[in-house]
Amino acid sequence: MSKICNKCGKENPENLTFCENCGSLLLNAQESKKDSKKEIKRESFVLKDDFERIFRDYLPQRERIGTVAAPIAYFIKEDVLADFSYLIDGQVPCTGTSATVGVGSLAHCPQLFFWGDYGCNLGLMFMFIFKADMSGVYLSMRYSGRLDSDESLKIKRDVYQYCIKEHFPEFEFLESIDLKSDTAFSISYEKSTIISKFYPKDNIPFDEDLIKDMNDFIECGKLLCKLNPLNDEELVKKVMKKV
Repeated sequence: MSKICNKCGKENPENLTFCENCGSLLLNAQESKKDSKKEIKRESFVLKDDFERIFRDYLPQRERIGTVAAPIAYFIKEDVLADFSYLIDGQVPCTGTSATVGVGSLAHCPQLFFWGDYGCNLGLMFMFIFKADMSGVYLSMRYSGRLDSDESLKIKRDVYQYCIKEHFPEFEFLESIDLKSDTAFSISYEKSTIISKFYPKDNIPFDEDLIKDMNDFIECGKLLCKLNPLNDEELVKKVMKKV
């Protein structure tokens, strides 16, 4: 019994879970959404394939076309965002997703955003952001305050990193990112990054691992929202002495 893709209409062999043409989830009439989620969590590589296409096509189209009318821009804003939103639905505690590839011109570093609903007022932002040379992609948690001075950003970053290390000593993360771009946006993202994880383009993990990493980052965000450590003057002084 073949499986017809609801997205593109292609007929696929019965043993496939995802459409071999467009990568969308294939459902039998007997399959429930709950069962499908289990399959996605266990063996899905939808985002892996999406990311690999971005690595392959983004720079050539940016050099040749240069505008957000490029096919890769539509792919990221429509297909990748749809895959991303579907895969994390019910598996990552977030309330929204979005994607950006620039305004008018293709950005140096395309991004996928997701954000949580846990009463946080610290201005935390979560994203996958691609390096400008397309050598890999970061999962990043950053502070979104654009008007902060460099000194203020550094204090927030150091205090937040200290709290995460203290409460999650087993959690391994990078303390900075290098986007290989000199645009104002890229520089501001580098300065405001709190924690990150880097995936080289030739070693993108399966969706299960990406989802786990996203949940780890969300847990770090929840911790910071609970502690609100910048209100603890003694802690701030302690951290600044250590730096």
